[in-house]
Amino acid sequence: MKQHSPFALSRRNFLRLAGVGAIQFVLAACARRVRWTPTPQISPTATPPTTLLPTSTFPPSPTATSEPAPEPTATPADVRGRIITANDFTPEQENIVETVVVLVNFSGRPQQVFDLNAHWPKIFGKEDPIRQLNAYYKENFYGQLTLQPVHTPKMGNKGYIEIELPGLPQDYNFGWLVGMKTEKIEEVNPDRVRQLVLEIMARTVQAHPEIDYQDKFIFVVMNASGTEYGRGAAGFLPSTGKNPMYDLFVGDVSPEDAALFTDPTSFRAAGEGKIVGIIDAESYPFSRYFDERASYAAQDQFIRGMAAFSTDAPLSCASHDILHGLRRKSAYADPPEGRMRAVNCLYNLQLQSKWLVGTPEHGACDRSINCTPYIGWWDPMSDHLHPHPPREFFCSHPHGMSAFTKLRMGFIPDRCLAVVEEDDVVLKLAPLGSPHLPPPGSEEMMVARVPLLPGAAKLAHIYLLLEYRRRVGSENGEVHPDNFSITPDYVLGDKRFDPGYNAQNPEASRYVNPPIQFVPDEGVLVYLVNEKMPEQPGLPYTTWYNFVLALLNPAGNDQRDDLNRAALDAGEQMVVDFRTIYPDRGIPITITIAVTARNNDSAQVHIQRRCLG
Repeated sequence: MKQHSPFALSRRNFLRLAGVGAIQFVLAACARRVRWTPTPQISPTATPPTTLLPTSTFPPSPTATSEPAPEPTATPADVRGRIITANDFTPEQENIVETVVVLVNFSGRPQQVFDLNAHWPKIFGKEDPIRQLNAYYKENFYGQLTLQPVHTPKMGNKGYIEIELPGLPQDYNFGWLVGMKTEKIEEVNPDRVRQLVLEIMARTVQAHPEIDYQDKFIFVVMNASGTEYGRGAAGFLPSTGKNPMYDLFVGDVSPEDAALFTDPTSFRAAGEGKIVGIIDAESYPFSRYFDERASYAAQDQFIRGMAAFSTDAPLSCASHDILHGLRRKSAYADPPEGRMRAVNCLYNLQLQSKWLVGTPEHGACDRSINCTPYIGWWDPMSDHLHPHPPREFFCSHPHGMSAFTKLRMGFIPDRCLAVVEEDDVVLKLAPLGSPHLPPPGSEEMMVARVPLLPGAAKLAHIYLLLEYRRRVGSENGEVHPDNFSITPDYVLGDKRFDPGYNAQNPEASRYVNPPIQFVPDEGVLVYLVNEKMPEQPGLPYTTWYNFVLALLNPAGNDQRDDLNRAALDAGEQMVVDFRTIYPDRGIPITITIAVTARNNDSAQVHIQRRCLG
């Protein structure tokens, strides 16, 4: 057994065997190993903000500016000359995301007024991590991310842009359901989403051409309820599905070239010779963009992402949908079709649609339907709270994030990630929900990544992920995303149909959808990751282990309807047998996870890997 060191974690490389089957490849790799030491990485500096609106006061000063920031590092350029930025973050420093806030009104009801001034702290406040979006991100990302609103003198004393769409909110309804529809609720229509995105951005750019939209996040509030235009919260761009929207650009166009950009499915005129355009897989792919905009590409601006919210949108939904657009995959690909979501949904979209529609026996929002058969309620990307109406803007509470989401965002630095490549290792995990990273030189890791077989390229997409989850701050009364409680009647749906409801003794009920308290069970969680699984698999959904992230239940796979209590406590262990999980792939490997000790500061974990056969 080897004691893990945070300074020199040895790794093993394996011979690449071409044309060898899965079983032979694994066994050959088990028998032959070479160790190597990674080269230290040098962190780049962060991208600086431009003119921003301070979040501490409101209304803003028209001349408000942000603090100076370091000079940006060079960004790799596309071979055609266009710089496509990465939207990446630098660990262990504050990363500023410049945010353009847009309020969308409707000409069909000019009398309806919604003032974002009163709700500004719910978005950009930094003090309360369960009632303020910025504070929530600050705590979950250990002080490394801040949303900062953009402000220009033309915006006056408001911190946001107001635009008007013709007609009524119902004219822009894009649906809610996935894989089904009813007479009352529409299925999601991607074409209508595209049109809404184009309409909003065209009017925003026309009203404020002075803003540099490059890498800005577009935060949209629709002056309507969620039921009026489709849903209360939605991450618009980048999107997912069969034909995802990768990017939205803002650029100039000369009169002689205007005919190239008249297709209403992809473009909108934005006044003064400007256009906005959506780049996707089919209608206007990157190959056409580089060909048709060759003379403009160097000046085009690419937004970072876009999310939209109704005036009754819960904060728990906002914490989910904004994460879809804050960071991209594969920004430097040529052409960069990989500029899709880095952070993906972790729930079953089809089951969530069935939950919303409900059943004749249980009504709408049927809490007997488990929307989260993969990881339960351990991450807002897996599910979020839907409070009973009437709701105020950004009400409710988001819960804490899993290590998977934090890694996808890039906010767990290499020094806090243990890549377990030895077959017998003991390490310490710090609480994932702590507001701060372990100090440099600490022996505690935040996350452990356990590959099935280090160096085996054919299996690199499958691995285990370990985190230590516990309620943080309960001793002194502080409230954190993993530490709050809710009443069973707070959320939509009848609690009597929850799988954990106790009809004989309701007070003894142990609710599942959702649990009364986050985190319901403290200890070490063991996730199965399969990176080759798509964000939105083909419908109907396949078995749980074919999803991108699945929480392994110590009670066994027959207990997957209740993942609220899936953590290993001190003295407990779990044997993960990949011959059972993937019987069709012939993976003769078992990994044993044992928690040998646990306290408020850390959990000690013993990890053993065995190659069989």
